[in-house]
Amino acid sequence: MVLLVGAALLVLINQSDGQGENSPLGLYESGDLSAVLGKIKSVEDSGADSDLQLLLAGSLRQLGQIEKLRQWASSAEDRGVSAESIDLAKELADVHVGASDETPMRLLRELQEQGARLHDARCAIANGLLVRNDFAGLERLLGDWQKEHPDSSQVTYIRGLMAMSKAKFSEAEKWFLESIENNPRHELSYLALSEYYSQSPAAQPEKGLLVLRELVRRFPQNSEALVRYARSCRELGQVAEGLEALDQIQSPEIADILERAELQLDSGNFERSAELLGQAQLSSPEEFIAMIDAAFSMSMQGQGSAAQSLTRRASWCATSLALAGYTQLARTVFEFTLDRIARTRRFADLQIQMALYPNDPSLQNAVAEIVAPAANPGTQFMSDGYHALDDNQPGNPAAALYAEHCHICHGSSGDGYGPAARHLFPLPRDFRREPMRIVSAVNRLATDQDIARTIRLGMPGSSMPSFSELSETEVNQLVGHVRQFQTAGLQEQFQRELANLPADTASAVSASDFEEWLAVRLDAGTALSLPDEWAVLKEELNSQEIVNEGRDLFRRVGCQQCHRVPDSAEASAVSSAVKLFDELGRPVVARDLLNEPYRGGDEEEDIYRRVVLGIPGTPHPALQGQSDSDLLRLVAYVRQLATKPDRRLSTNYQRMQRWSGN
Repeated sequence: MVLLVGAALLVLINQSDGQGENSPLGLYESGDLSAVLGKIKSVEDSGADSDLQLLLAGSLRQLGQIEKLRQWASSAEDRGVSAESIDLAKELADVHVGASDETPMRLLRELQEQGARLHDARCAIANGLLVRNDFAGLERLLGDWQKEHPDSSQVTYIRGLMAMSKAKFSEAEKWFLESIENNPRHELSYLALSEYYSQSPAAQPEKGLLVLRELVRRFPQNSEALVRYARSCRELGQVAEGLEALDQIQSPEIADILERAELQLDSGNFERSAELLGQAQLSSPEEFIAMIDAAFSMSMQGQGSAAQSLTRRASWCATSLALAGYTQLARTVFEFTLDRIARTRRFADLQIQMALYPNDPSLQNAVAEIVAPAANPGTQFMSDGYHALDDNQPGNPAAALYAEHCHICHGSSGDGYGPAARHLFPLPRDFRREPMRIVSAVNRLATDQDIARTIRLGMPGSSMPSFSELSETEVNQLVGHVRQFQTAGLQEQFQRELANLPADTASAVSASDFEEWLAVRLDAGTALSLPDEWAVLKEELNSQEIVNEGRDLFRRVGCQQCHRVPDSAEASAVSSAVKLFDELGRPVVARDLLNEPYRGGDEEEDIYRRVVLGIPGTPHPALQGQSDSDLLRLVAYVRQLATKPDRRLSTNYQRMQRWSGN
């Protein structure tokens, strides 16, 4: 199938673009709708020419830009466009979205009597029948249409849409490809084929990107295509290419700006992402509340899909703000979103109960209370027992710091399930149940200095940013707060283990026993010291002989099973034969030593500690049974890998794709 798609598109690229005339009508009839909009440019250019106005309105309608069409209709009369033309455009738009329940043949006759071209009327009616799932009526319409125009790409395209609606996906692909092959200028077929490759049960994003690349080449004025192309690039981890596509949009709208913001978020440029949210008028609680309330109102009206899309947008926007440092605003957005989601779910439950007990006044009152925000947007937030975290907890500055900087990802209880966690790969650290990973003590526990260093430097290659702007006092307060989570988690573990003991044994356990048990699991011991040979060998660590010996050891002990190795059969990618999980069963991604910065630092001393102590909580072992001399040679080799000049941070999506083997 890949060969089929590639061959079909290659044929299209080589075919002549000379079909039809280059006039607006010629472009319209060939299906080059964005070129029509570009040709007319604006209603001012075409004045009151009703024919051109209807071509403009028809292009907007077929491209699905109904809101823009309605904006055109509201201002067209002021520019001298006839009322009849405006009414006809509105009628066609209503038919297009399935608002008419007339039979297709009667509707076709009525539209023609109003002055609609036969092609326009058929296109609008066909789309309306698809919206209403009236496949029998659509078959009759297409049958008559095809008798008159056997090679119509529009008919073939609509058959593809009907196949998609019936979940006949391979058949839909065949129709879309045939439509494009017959008419390489049929813009809607490219859009539909790219949508097919992104949404079919077996989504094929690489094919979708190939189609979108050809789409934006042929129809550069289609801003929606550019946004789809950028989104496809983002999903495949090609952030730079996606940003370049968006640069081609001359007058970006909010949807375009938000797509750019999401690309910047995925690339790790959190501050720029937050700036773009401001440009999209999403930089204050009021603006987000309006968005979330709009989604809530849609849910109450049964528009679940549109509501889910808006809610998802609010969620990732809040994630971007949190990672950029605007944590109070992000928390407000998350909490408001969760309030509305809870109300929506409660409303669904009440609807079921009311079906069983329609006359129960208590249920009616409960529904009225739940839906009240839909009638009064922005109200009843954080009331009735629903409260935000208190940033100003008296006498507890550490808790306030944690609430401001950390809880968005790590959760208010330190369990790693903050509101932003579901967007991150791998998941944030669970302070209550898993060990710290960047450690320096011989017993493989983190010192306070280890935790403080991680807070200051962040975790490159993850979503953990640097908090270098915090003072030493603030960092130490956060370290203490994290220790409280660790202690609470260990106490919970101790109680579980105690419950499994015989009653007489459990009753004999004292508080001092717990303190001793806790110390073994929490108190870092002696720091790992560097070997005596370090000072002698450090000057020679860059010699090729030592590096080569380190490379041999790297392979001999099996490091290449997880980490990328140059100049070998494994050079093409990090091994995907074995999926890696942490001790809580969550996916983890081995560091790409060639292309990514190292967690815990790139210096020789940092690498030595990672090699000797491993990374607790992950499959990365502590390397035992090797001489100091061999370990230093291994460090020399790994350190050389870290000198690649174009190393980059990976995105959450790229890490997930690499873990899954894609």
